[in-house]
Amino acid sequence: MPDPLKAASAASPAPDPAADPLQDSRTLIALVRGMDHAQNAQLEATSLLRDEVSALHGLLAHLIQILTPEQPEDDGPSLRELLALIIQQQREIARLTKENLATSGRIETRLGAQTPPENAAVS
Repeated sequence: MPDPLKAASAASPAPDPAADPLQDSRTLIALVRGMDHAQNAQLEATSLLRDEVSALHGLLAHLIQILTPEQPEDDGPSLRELLALIIQQQREIARLTKENLATSGRIETRLGAQTPPENAAVS
């Protein structure tokens, strides 16, 4: 009876004489060179895009400067200063609210300890 393992090993494909390792190496080198050229082109495109974004940013900043009027010094605080003041006030309000809640809790705890028993006679 023939051994199935030996039959499978005997039926393994023979090396293909058409497969040339030198040709495979040349193909691989060509692919790597193509990838290298594509990567260089991508880096150049990224650099150009970065330059264009920078120029656009400068133009927008200049346009905003032209469109917004100069603000005299005697006009009062700037928007930035007003927002900073509002934020500071909101923080102080939050701090005071927390302090009030803590104090209220302490008062409730103290009053709760001093309440008379419920079954005491009311006169």
